[in-house]
Amino acid sequence: MSGHIREVIFIRLLPVFVIGLLLAYVFPIPSVYPLFIAMTVSLVLISTYAKLPVLWMYRWQFIYGCLLMLLVLISGMLVMSATVRSNASYLTLPRYSHLTVKVTEEPMIRERSIKIVATILSTTDGTRYASIRAKCLLYIAVTDKGKSIRYGDEILCRNTLRAVDTNPNPHAVNYQFILRNKGIYETGYLTDKDYQIAKAFTGTDLNALAISIRNYCLQIIRTYVPDPGAAAVCTSLLLGVREQLSDDLEEAYASAGVIHILAVSGMHVGLIYLLIQFLFNASGLQKRFRLSALICTLLFIWLFALVTGLSSSVVRASAMITFVACCHYLKRPMVTLNILFASAFVLLIHNPLILFDIGFQLSFFAVWGIIVMQPVLYERLHTPNPILDYIMKMVSVSLAAQLFTMPLILYYFNQIPVHFLLANLIVVPVLTMVIYALMLLIALSFLPGVIYPVGHLISVIVTGVNDAIAFIQTFPMALVHIRSFTALAAALLFIAVLLGTTYLNSNNPKYLRSALIALVLIIALGNWSYFQKSSKQYVQVFSVGKYPLATVRNRDKAIVMYPYNLDMTKNHTDRYLKQYFLKEYANEIICVPYGSHSNNQIKSDWFTFTQTGLNSSLCEIQTQKDGLLIRIDSLDRASVHNQCVWNINKENLDIYNTLYIPLTTIHGRSD
Repeated sequence: MSGHIREVIFIRLLPVFVIGLLLAYVFPIPSVYPLFIAMTVSLVLISTYAKLPVLWMYRWQFIYGCLLMLLVLISGMLVMSATVRSNASYLTLPRYSHLTVKVTEEPMIRERSIKIVATILSTTDGTRYASIRAKCLLYIAVTDKGKSIRYGDEILCRNTLRAVDTNPNPHAVNYQFILRNKGIYETGYLTDKDYQIAKAFTGTDLNALAISIRNYCLQIIRTYVPDPGAAAVCTSLLLGVREQLSDDLEEAYASAGVIHILAVSGMHVGLIYLLIQFLFNASGLQKRFRLSALICTLLFIWLFALVTGLSSSVVRASAMITFVACCHYLKRPMVTLNILFASAFVLLIHNPLILFDIGFQLSFFAVWGIIVMQPVLYERLHTPNPILDYIMKMVSVSLAAQLFTMPLILYYFNQIPVHFLLANLIVVPVLTMVIYALMLLIALSFLPGVIYPVGHLISVIVTGVNDAIAFIQTFPMALVHIRSFTALAAALLFIAVLLGTTYLNSNNPKYLRSALIALVLIIALGNWSYFQKSSKQYVQVFSVGKYPLATVRNRDKAIVMYPYNLDMTKNHTDRYLKQYFLKEYANEIICVPYGSHSNNQIKSDWFTFTQTGLNSSLCEIQTQKDGLLIRIDSLDRASVHNQCVWNINKENLDIYNTLYIPLTTIHGRSD
């Protein structure tokens, strides 16, 4: 294998490996033995090829490349199949009346419950006993007893576990999918009577050390940064702890396009690496003790990753910096893009389900964009003025990262921040200095008199940044909502971005023409989606907790019937409905509460949609004390949406074209 191929080998292998992972995930394999046989045959053929004369090897190098790619494809399928089978096997293990679980992460205290990730150690009913290993998610009542639970504690509890519910509402967050990709298939709720701490954790391990360091840093920041809003931003900025970050502030950062800086990511790991390198170079240790400096650097990097919770973006960045540091130590040439793909390859072998983690995807594509697009953009924006040149460098970095992540942002969030360049120019340099100031604050925590003014200065700066972000959010069109953006549209947009990048590097007009064709196809898909959805008439029923929430769609209008005592802001129901109807091309949304108190009774009057301009022959909804009656007057004129929670059709309507939905049949998920 030539040196050039070795330098870019992972750029070639990773896409094939990912295809193998996706094939095994989408099409579960009943037996892995055929894959093992195919892998064995491939290995035998590759070994045979390696023993051929040089001339024959040159003639058959294409066959060798195909066999190598086949081997990587099969490896991806095997890795994903093994992971999915291992996780799914948890469901076949016995579950008796009581469980012994061990807390594996620091409990998260929230308003209504304490969230605990635990591993089931054993299960028993007094006569039978089974030892098992399976992850679960427990919600515990917020009491003094619950607050006393710590990492590593073993808990004896009643078995209240049930399979993780899927959210039946269309376009809703698939909570079941997210948890299953973390190996969690069951959740349960425990009151004080349902559990007792069987064994308190008194030892120490690496996780316990990381949690202790994190808690110490949190205490320092919250003690010496006086403003609560600034302290919340600081804890999120340095440690990734966003518990006290308000929804309004988080939404402001998202609208301005700088929410990435509040999530500990590759930028933070890079800043830590640069600081460590600076200290080693300034002290002269880098030259005299190269191996010791490398080991200390990697220890600091991975300790930081552990303290911040080992998020996918941090792990990806830590793995990449590990490769970079090792290449520097060995004085080997390196292709940065190949190192990025190599780090992703290693992480996917360790945990293939990280492929579906949004943070991992955004982090990977942002760095990809910075590597391949930022240099060519900066080359065109370069200016002799040093101050203006620094600004242009920041612009090129932000623009490259934004363009490469835009397909994912539009697909997952259906919105794009317009003023991200301005916000990044203000926020990123300032908060970078704040990160270093926070490190200084923690490093000098044994000198309260010294760090007290530092904490106040940090508070003033971060408060100013928060105000600037809030001001940018008020700009016209700060956030543009894209009504519907499918996976196909996202793929086409990414292809267009890649073709545009290739055009900037080669100046070949055929790449520009191809990119424009991809953009035209995206516009055509959007128009077709609008034509399909904007002319629909249908009835749909959502599940919000224990309440039925009926919606009627008539072309570009939508009406939402919700219980009078339902807080629409709870669990962000109002935000979800707005996003849903945005995707469904509804231009007018009317929310009408049903039911009212009258001598402690709920009225049961018919509501007709002529009052809101909707077709009166579409349907009628009767509200009752314990449910809803929906009467469809014309199934031909009111086609029923396929993704509704309750399928409304002629089979489940009575002779009066009426469907009754009692509250007791609704099983909504709540925390």
